[in-house]
Amino acid sequence: MQSTPIFLTLYSDYIHVYLGLCSYSGLLDHAVMLPKDASRELIPALDNLLTKHSKTLNDCDFFAACQGPAPFTTLRVALATINGLAIATDKPLIGIDGLRVFLEEHYSPEHEYTIALLNAFAQDVYYGVYKKNSGFIEAGCLPIEKCLHHLQQLTNNAPFSLIGNGVALHQALIQATLPTCHISESLPLYASFAAICTAAQQQWQERDNLHQQLLPLYLKNLSI
Repeated sequence: MQSTPIFLTLYSDYIHVYLGLCSYSGLLDHAVMLPKDASRELIPALDNLLTKHSKTLNDCDFFAACQGPAPFTTLRVALATINGLAIATDKPLIGIDGLRVFLEEHYSPEHEYTIALLNAFAQDVYYGVYKKNSGFIEAGCLPIEKCLHHLQQLTNNAPFSLIGNGVALHQALIQATLPTCHISESLPLYASFAAICTAAQQQWQERDNLHQQLLPLYLKNLSI
């Protein structure tokens, strides 16, 4: 095994699909494409990255991919691609929880809770809750009004910060319902690709969340 592992990371947010060639020293190189082009461009982009750095798939110790949340069609394309690579090469897979990484990247130490809201479409939101001194404590998917009511009860009037593209989408309703919540003017919308790559590296070091096949995170099944 290589002393410095090389691995591939695949991440789909709401705007782009990212494919990265990584090592423990960081991101070596990456390709970015639009979701509508991912099914056509992922494999050629992968070939270009590997060729550019004189690598092959067999040089990779593992493959990693974010399992969501993300627009479902794009997420299925990404996971089908990474699963196919793993089957073809008999390499292990690392699954990344994008909501958890987002909260760990952007939690506010000034507030008791940091809550991420991501667009789940049709007036639903994915939500995740990070509590100061406790870490990631809860996730699910709810209609926006029901979610805001749940967050009121969960936080019990403790100060909290809101992040995510679901906040931007529903900001007027949020401010009317939760007038004391904090929304930053530089609102982060979703996890960065760099944070996803770092999470993949950390999970590999800890041999955490290894799989032979990755499936989307079905947060709607966790709804209360």
